[in-house]
Amino acid sequence: MTSLRIRVLGPFVMAGAMLWVVPPTSAAQRAATEMGGSARELGGHRFVPNTVLGDPFLASRFTTSIGFGGARDLAVPIYNADDSLVQTLTGDLGFLAIDFAYQQQVTGWLALRGGLGAIARLGVDRFAFAAEGVSTVYGFDVGATGRLWGTSRLQLAVALDYSSSALYGVQPLTYLQGIAGEVRSAVDSVLAGGGPVDSTTVDSILARIDLSKYDVIKQGSADRTNVGLRLAYAATPWLGFTAATQTGVGQLLDNTGDLGIIDVGAAASLDLGVLWKVPIGVALSARYQNINERASDVAADVTTFGAFVSYAARRDLSLGLEIANSSLGQPTGGSLRASRGVINMIYYF
Repeated sequence: MTSLRIRVLGPFVMAGAMLWVVPPTSAAQRAATEMGGSARELGGHRFVPNTVLGDPFLASRFTTSIGFGGARDLAVPIYNADDSLVQTLTGDLGFLAIDFAYQQQVTGWLALRGGLGAIARLGVDRFAFAAEGVSTVYGFDVGATGRLWGTSRLQLAVALDYSSSALYGVQPLTYLQGIAGEVRSAVDSVLAGGGPVDSTTVDSILARIDLSKYDVIKQGSADRTNVGLRLAYAATPWLGFTAATQTGVGQLLDNTGDLGIIDVGAAASLDLGVLWKVPIGVALSARYQNINERASDVAADVTTFGAFVSYAARRDLSLGLEIANSSLGQPTGGSLRASRGVINMIYYF
């Protein structure tokens, strides 16, 4: 019921809160919308976007990205017939992701956005394939950003977001372990009474086995509603900084319940065109999340560091490659280490 309420009411609550919380605060904020990407410029610095962290800018834009990479040291627990842990092996995952997002500035102080995305994961060795098999996580998000306050070099905004994700996967090891446990329980129950093992005993064992509660297909869903602040500051025409923090309520993809969201990050933006007349922009970012939308079924407590290099000759276009490395805590202990590359294009209009 909680999930249904969040799924149905989340976008409406978010929209209402946005209109109530963020009134225009100055004549500058009520100005006409800024076109062609100029809204991502402060103090003569053109901020370089990145895929790790959101920004406070209202500029209308279309974003598309393709991601690829892998994860190392996925923990695969192996149990014996008594459900005792024998050992934990490690395996690797490969993944491919695609995302589309659109943001529209509707006033001088408000922008609305939405996006679609999906990621496919595959175990690339026998241990990881047995545990995770093939899975996909897909979903959508909607949100709004409202400018709270700003100067020629600084901008502060509030962001409200709602997202919904679904998991669909095949996990052979989990399915086989469930069947083995069901059979073992039936055998122990029937043989506990003693007596000869004959066809009647076998029939009794088979009658006690219920495989309907086990499914090789793993499914799950998760909804998130959160609010946060986003800040941008231009230190010089060639250097700027952004920071973001958000909190709210989110669910895990394995449907184990709701959790509070802790999400903080920061980034540095460097415009090399100002320094050396080279049309290159660089963004260095860091972010911590206690829940990741696309990996909460296998890990939590995600720390990510990223570096984005983009073509920066045009105000209305950002095209580049980001390399990011993440450390994800696993329920079985240890860290799952993931690396990804993202080809990202943003067109401002």
